[in-house]
Amino acid sequence: MRYPTLRQTLEKFVSDEACHEHLGRIRWPTGPCCPKCKGADVIRFQAKGKTGKPRKLYRCLYCRRQFSATVGTIFHDSHLPLTDWLLVIYLMDSSKRRISAKEVERMLGVSYETAWNMHHRIGQAMEKQDQKAFLRKLIGVQESEVGGKGGI
Repeated sequence: MRYPTLRQTLEKFVSDEACHEHLGRIRWPTGPCCPKCKGADVIRFQAKGKTGKPRKLYRCLYCRRQFSATVGTIFHDSHLPLTDWLLVIYLMDSSKRRISAKEVERMLGVSYETAWNMHHRIGQAMEKQDQKAFLRKLIGVQESEVGGKGGI
């Protein structure tokens, strides 16, 4: 497995907008689709959230459901920026020694409860192969081939 460098990761996920765009491309390679009815006819719009921050949303033209790129993921219902999430995923997966929730608290400057919840969600996702593969794809981990040239 080949991990991008920390510098490359920070440059790639420079803003929350860039992270949302990247998450959308990884989740829906052929374009966004409704998580409820799987309809591909959606419109994109922006609305203010409870905290006043703009939210990037989609609306399905079939069932009229509103959704975002984070729905159904470990990022759902989180008020933390995706930049923080992706950085912690990178650090937890690329570190030889697993980082603790206390280290996440110190690095991000968030409460211990917030750090623990992030750490717990990421840890649970990393235990499931399909979610682990998704998170690794999200942070840009390259699967490397093992072995040399075929033949003698």
